[in-house]
Amino acid sequence: MATIRARCDQCGDVELRPHQVRVRLPDAGALGAYRFPCARCGEMVERPADEGTIALLRAAGVAVELPPTIVHEPRLDPVFTHDDLVAFHELVADDARLAAEVDHLRHRN
Repeated sequence: MATIRARCDQCGDVELRPHQVRVRLPDAGALGAYRFPCARCGEMVERPADEGTIALLRAAGVAVELPPTIVHEPRLDPVFTHDDLVAFHELVADDARLAAEVDHLRHRN
């Protein structure tokens, strides 16, 4: 199993196993990072990581943290549009037309 050397600001160099480290992939135009709890003091340490460092950590078996995703519901066209509302208003304003539509629907079913 691979040993990973990393640096804690308080303790200096520490040795870690891949399961103790997590990689965060970079956002567009930014650096990624890796983080780990220091094996000596227990503090969570986060360090910036370029593509090469991320590739090495991943090759050593370090897990990648996926960024939180924003769930986008598919945008549906409105079922009842403004034009539908106007047409409905015109329909209910005309008693004879409304009666004809209701009769048509009764005979269809």
